[in-house]
Amino acid sequence: MNRVMLSAQGISKSYLQGQNELPILRDLAMTVHEGEMVAIVGKSGSGKSTLLNLLAGLDHPDSGEVTLADCCWQKTGERERDRVRNHSLGFVYQFHHLLPEFSALENVAMPLRIAGMSSAKARVVALDLLAKVGLSDRAKHRPNQLSGGERQRVAIARGLANSPAVVLMDEPTGNLDVETASEVRDLIKTLSRSASTAFVIVTHDPSFAEYADRVLTLTNGKLEDH
Repeated sequence: MNRVMLSAQGISKSYLQGQNELPILRDLAMTVHEGEMVAIVGKSGSGKSTLLNLLAGLDHPDSGEVTLADCCWQKTGERERDRVRNHSLGFVYQFHHLLPEFSALENVAMPLRIAGMSSAKARVVALDLLAKVGLSDRAKHRPNQLSGGERQRVAIARGLANSPAVVLMDEPTGNLDVETASEVRDLIKTLSRSASTAFVIVTHDPSFAEYADRVLTLTNGKLEDH
């Protein structure tokens, strides 16, 4: 069995709704191994986005611990959490969140430059990633010059820029038409098979979930294996 890259144990999270406490996650547990592709499904409002934020260390659970690449978010200072997120974690969202004033190449290179890589080396790595997602000829184009599918491919390349241990994806095909969504699904599957990176993908798309090694359903605040 490959080593554990992401672990959540005993995770509970509630929010206040007026005077009442609304439980979202209840003693949730999950483990993701190196190179594994895990899909998380569940009804709207079940807490999937809340879970992703906790896994990324962007929010804090009421109880429990999340560990990413040997770093426990609950036992680590903010500076170290930022460092680990930059080096070990990638993000891809339903909306690409590319910087509009920068080219596709510059968007992909951004995490590398933040991590301290030289401009010349970051450019080489970014070009290689754009080639892997089939966009070598679009490197100089800005987001408004790209199609929806192309923008999402750039976002995926950016999410993989630092060879992260884990990539978290929140509805990565949710804003795409059927044909483009299928192409992006195929791309993510190919990339997950060619790297040791683990993918955790929140999706409403049942055909996307079928691509995963495991499908977990979030219901009543807990994850259940299919």
